[in-house]
Amino acid sequence: MRNVLAALILFFMGAFSGVIFAQARPDLAVPEVVAAFTECFDEVQKGCPLLLGYTQSLEVENAKLRRLTKTILFKSKTACAQGAEAKK
Repeated sequence: MRNVLAALILFFMGAFSGVIFAQARPDLAVPEVVAAFTECFDEVQKGCPLLLGYTQSLEVENAKLRRLTKTILFKSKTACAQGAEAKK
C-alpha cells in the first residue's frame, strides 16, 4: 500500500512540475507552436507579403483552368454538333 501511495505521489508531482514548466517556459515545452506563432506574427507585421503572393499565384492558376475548361467545353460542343449533323 505504501508503494502505491509513493508511486501516486511521484506521478502527481511529475505531472504538476510538467504543467508548471510548460507555463513558465512554453518555448521549450512546445517549440513548434511558438515558432509558428512568431512567424505568423512577423508576417502580419510585414503586411502579409507571402499571403498576397500566394493569392496572386492562385488567381493566375484559376484563370488558366477557366480558359482550359472553356476550350474543352467548346471542343466537346463542336464535336457533338458535328456528330449530330453527320447522323442526319
